[in-house]
Amino acid sequence: MDENINNPGHSATTAVESPHGGASPGGGLFSMDPGLTVWTWVVFGLLFFILSRYAWRPMMEAVRKREQTLKDAVDNARRTKEELEGISRRQQEMMREAEGNAKKLMDETRANAEAAAKAIMEKAGQDAEKTIAAVKDEIERERQRTMSEIKAQAVEMVVSVSEKVLRRSLGDDAAQKEFIRKELEKQ
Repeated sequence: MDENINNPGHSATTAVESPHGGASPGGGLFSMDPGLTVWTWVVFGLLFFILSRYAWRPMMEAVRKREQTLKDAVDNARRTKEELEGISRRQQEMMREAEGNAKKLMDETRANAEAAAKAIMEKAGQDAEKTIAAVKDEIERERQRTMSEIKAQAVEMVVSVSEKVLRRSLGDDAAQKEFIRKELEKQ
């Protein structure tokens, strides 16, 4: 080895030993062997053909199917989201409509209740007026009947007193007055 270092005409590269025991020239990492290169390309082409025929196509088909499945899932999610938003909007509209209907129904019910109360009050007023009129008529009839009875009794008393006065007409005026007073007190 020392010879190689001191010998300027000799190259600095060391020879690689071949498996047969000799040194092979240029067998380094970047060395080119034409036969090995051809066989490497043949094996690579054969491997490429086999993989493209039996592995890459099914793998690519699986990838395409997976992409399509994911795309369909995203589209379905988007449609579902849009449907849910639509349902939410319709639900909100229905809630507003229901609130409006409830308010309208409450207003109608309140108006109907007020109208019914007013009608009941008017009917009660009319009934009260009818009852008052009937009572007044009854009172008037009773008053008339009572007046008739009083007149009849007064007439009977006057006739009775007159009759007694005439019977006693033979007496003086003071005796007649006393007699009339006593008769009136009895009645």
